[in-house]
Amino acid sequence: MVAKGRTFSDIPFSREIFHEVEKIGREGVGPDPDDIEKITATDLAPRFEARYKIINYLVRGFGFRQVLEIASGLTPRGIEMTEDGSIDTYVEMDLPGIMKIKRMIVKAIYRELKKKKRKLFLEEGDVLSGEAMSRAAGHFNIARPIAVVSEGLLRYLSFEEKAEVAGNIRDLLVVFGGAWITPDVTVRSKSIIRTKRGATSISSA
Repeated sequence: MVAKGRTFSDIPFSREIFHEVEKIGREGVGPDPDDIEKITATDLAPRFEARYKIINYLVRGFGFRQVLEIASGLTPRGIEMTEDGSIDTYVEMDLPGIMKIKRMIVKAIYRELKKKKRKLFLEEGDVLSGEAMSRAAGHFNIARPIAVVSEGLLRYLSFEEKAEVAGNIRDLLVVFGGAWITPDVTVRSKSIIRTKRGATSISSA
């Protein structure tokens, strides 16, 4: 659904990725073609576009040249940023099933782009595994900071799992330096706080 939602935006490679998803589905490797046909994402498309673009804005704004995206799914960010020169090394990590499909998609798009050498690496791994995270980070230059990116992941995890993922990310940042960038913030309730200067802010309870 997220991949379909991005096709309503101007995000590079979104349509190419969804086209390949449909093609793979017809070949019986990926999602069922009937399930793909039923996908509607017009209502959520602005949210998908906004969270995608804010991550890009922050990665570029802080000048990161090395990025690890965890639970990357079918994001076009790795292709986009390595193709436009924003990033020197981009690593995507996700579970084996989705990575099998993603490799097929990237291979097809790179074939169309006539690319031979690439800076995008696709790694299989579970975000709850510190060993998998460390292995994925093996593509980076240890002398340079990294951005760890996650989009749409945390809502699917329990509190304990979120803490474990955060700990794994912290361990990487201790080694490389850098930042964790994610729009996955859910406000459960809001309370108005008035500051000493009379300004108003909103905090989550």
